[in-house]
This record gives sequence, C-alpha cells and structure tokens, in this order.
Amino acid sequence: MLREKLLQLRKKFTDSAGAVETMLDRVGKALINPDSDFMEELSVLEAQVNHYELELDFFCTSIISLYAPEAKDLRTVLMILKMNGDVERIGDLLYGIAKVVRNLRETGEPADAALA
Repeated sequence: MLREKLLQLRKKFTDSAGAVETMLDRVGKALINPDSDFMEELSVLEAQVNHYELELDFFCTSIISLYAPEAKDLRTVLMILKMNGDVERIGDLLYGIAKVVRNLRETGEPADAALA
C-alpha cells in the first residue's frame, strides 16, 4: 500500500513540475512572439500549480501520518514536500514575469529594452 501511495506522490509531483515547465515554455515563447491569449493559459496553469501544492502537501502529510515510512521512503516524501513549495514559488514568479511581458506588449516596448 505504501509503494502505491509513493508512486501516486511521484506522479502528482511530476505533473506539478510539468505544469511549471509548460509555464516557462509559454512565457519564453510570449517574449519572442506576441500572443494575446497566453495570459489565459498561464492563469489556468498557475491555478493548477497552486492546487497541486495544496494537494501534495496534504498527500505527503497523510503518507507520513498513516504509513510511518522509514529511511529511503521517508526521505522521498520529505524531499517532495520541500521541493513542492519551491515548484509552486517558481510558478508564481513565472506568472509575474508573464504579467510584465503582457504589459510590455501592450505598451509596445521591445522586451530587450526593458531588460537593459
């Protein structure tokens, strides 16, 4: 049973990190090619990442309290628990960058001028 829960935990964390990776890709593309609907997509992804953070936090806590994992399994759960917050924060930062990109597009300034 613990093995199954650990596999589910890894899958959920991979999904969360994948959503953040998609956000990074989308923001990078928006810098190069203006696209008016990228903020809608990023809003959805950011909400998903926030949901994953809460879900993973609860899932990790549940695994620890219900299964009392030892050694390697406990380290895995704790590692995912710690990385979970970092992944969510990266998603927040990418969303903030996307807002800057949107504002640059609306004002007509080139993105590289704002970075200088």
